[in-house]
Amino acid sequence: LLRFCSASVLCALVLCEFVRIQCKESSISERMTSFFGRFTDSRDSGTLILSHLSLLLGLSVPFWFNIRAASSDDRAQTEEADLLLLSSGILALGIADVLGVLVGKNFGRLAICRGSKKTLEGTCAAILGTVAFALTWDRMVGGQLIGSTPTFVALCVGMCLLEAFTPHLDNLYIPLFFFTMVLLSKL
Repeated sequence: LLRFCSASVLCALVLCEFVRIQCKESSISERMTSFFGRFTDSRDSGTLILSHLSLLLGLSVPFWFNIRAASSDDRAQTEEADLLLLSSGILALGIADVLGVLVGKNFGRLAICRGSKKTLEGTCAAILGTVAFALTWDRMVGGQLIGSTPTFVALCVGMCLLEAFTPHLDNLYIPLFFFTMVLLSKL
């Protein structure tokens, strides 16, 4: 049901974007441009506004690509992998990205590299916050979320460093990277 709902919302957003672009002179297009424009930054500056689409895809793709649940008959084995795989988009965007932005904008002093708005403080907060959140969640679900803590920490560091050093709109490929790394770590 969640796959169907997220796919339906994606179709609705694509339709809104189509109407927004095709009916540029209409009041509905101006309202939609104003609404969607509030959630963009300089990295989303073309004709298409991709922020909302990439956020939805970054959160939904782990549900759509959850291969293990569909291919395995051993329910107990898939439940351990599924929790982390399914939550990879939430951890990447809902925890790491949000903490990185909040801490980076409010407390960040050291730019991660010359000319970047991303800060060392934001990146460290993203790493520590994601690991702390996941470990807390792991305890709440009875130790079924994270298999190996050092491996998970390494995956979080890799994900947050990729996010810190990319200048592009990363809301789609950071969760995909994290999902892929989690999937490979479970093999």
